[in-house]
Amino acid sequence: MFGCASACKPKDPATHTVKVNMGDLAAGAEKESQKEALEAEKAREEARLEEEQQAKLREEEERLAKENERLAREEEEERLREEERLREERAKEQARLREEAAKKAAEEAELQRKAAEKKAAEQQKLAEAFLKKHGFKSVTASKRSFFSSTYPLHKAAESGDEKLVLAVLAQGASPGQKNSSGRTAAQVAAQCNKGGSHTKVLSALRASSNAPAGGA
Repeated sequence: MFGCASACKPKDPATHTVKVNMGDLAAGAEKESQKEALEAEKAREEARLEEEQQAKLREEEERLAKENERLAREEEEERLREEERLREERAKEQARLREEAAKKAAEEAELQRKAAEKKAAEQQKLAEAFLKKHGFKSVTASKRSFFSSTYPLHKAAESGDEKLVLAVLAQGASPGQKNSSGRTAAQVAAQCNKGGSHTKVLSALRASSNAPAGGA
């Protein structure tokens, strides 16, 4: 039989020692270490991913900034090209308008020249016919009749024909020339003016010489 002296006797806390399994402690420490390592690795991975994300964001921002800069540069270049095109178009249009204006002015000048030539020819023809009809040798030569003498312009003014007066003036007749009675053509026309019959002739003579019409 076993004795109760050793088995039932209480253990002395001061002298009693608990046996610890060192293998279990080491295994627990290793697990804790592995856990911490995994957490550290996870944190590093998260930090790496965060850095990659930030790098991608910075790269995208830089790309967008460069793209915006490129678009702005291209837009400015297009604006400048459009301005240049518009300037060229305006210059061409102005040159065309100037050319048209010059051409029109030349055409009008040519028409005026031809009209003046035609008018001069008609006036010359009219004056020559008048001189021949009334026996004058030239527009400046007088013609005697009994005890008086007169000039082609005086005779034309007496007729009251404005076109005839202008024709004789155009051939060189002097509006200040006086006849044997000491009268100018305008004075002769004024003397003959009845009810405005010689008003146009007087206007033509006054415009030619600014000589006032006088009475008899």
